[in-house]
Parts: sequence; C-alpha cells; structure tokens
Amino acid sequence: LFAGSFIPRLTQHIYKCRRISEGKVPHLLLDIVALKQVLLDIPTVGATSSSSASQMTSSSSSNSLLTMSGGAASSLKGKKDGALVKDRYTRMVGREIGKAEALLKVIGSPNEVLVDTYKALVPSNDRSESDFLKILDLKWIKGTERQDLTDKYLNQSKSSSSSSAASG
Repeated sequence: LFAGSFIPRLTQHIYKCRRISEGKVPHLLLDIVALKQVLLDIPTVGATSSSSASQMTSSSSSNSLLTMSGGAASSLKGKKDGALVKDRYTRMVGREIGKAEALLKVIGSPNEVLVDTYKALVPSNDRSESDFLKILDLKWIKGTERQDLTDKYLNQSKSSSSSSAASG
C-alpha cells in the first residue's frame, strides 16, 4: 500500500523539478536503485525475528493442533498466499520504479536522440505530449531546438498512430 502510493509520487516529484542536468541523472538513478531495494525489503523486515519468536512460543501447542485438525494444509496455503502477495508486490515495485528509471534515463539522454529514447523507454500508453514537454523543461531545452524536438515527437506520434490504425 505504501509503495503503491509512494513511487508514483516520486515520479511526479521528478517532473516537478525545475531542471535536472545530465550529470545528475546517474546519481539519481543510483538513489532510485537503492530505494527500490529498500521497498523490496519492506515485506520481510521483521519477518524473520517475529516468525522465529512466534514459532518458539507456539510450536509445542500448535504441533498437536496442526496434526489433529489438518492445519498443516492450511498453513501451507497461507504460505502460498503470502508468496503470491510478495510476488505481486515485487512486480508492482519493479513496474513503478521502472517508470521513474525510464524517465531519468530519458532526461539523461543526449538531445539528438531524445525523442527516440523517450519512445523506446516509455510505454506508449504512458506517453503524452505534455510529459514530453515537461522533459524538455527538465532538460532546459529552449528556442528552436525545443520546437524541432517537439515537431519530431509529434510527427513520429502521428505516423506511428496512423500506421497502427491502418494495420488494425
């Protein structure tokens, strides 16, 4: 729950920056990787110590109850459910952190390949003209270069949408 709301906010705050220089991007990417690891560790923090303590206090009384009531099967089901939840959480964190990483990689790319990098790293359903313009702002691209990149992005977007409409 925390990670599901925190990571999109992180991406929003990247967009809210005034300027991110290409030299700062590798440092931010390292921070994102470290943050990802912390978020992935959240479900297991304290699990080892609390589970071993609860096993020690309840193992003698619950062993006989598990065997009598078939609780071993429900205990295994609980472990499967926990693994499923952890797997979903891991995928969600990876997907959402991947969006922030892709954004930073686009910002760190040279201006000459900015449009191609944006299209390669950002999924089509997450791309928008307004986000592309925000990236230009973050890179501090102004004047004719900004207009040229915007035109290139719009032309490629029109050609890719018309080619997908013609093939579909």
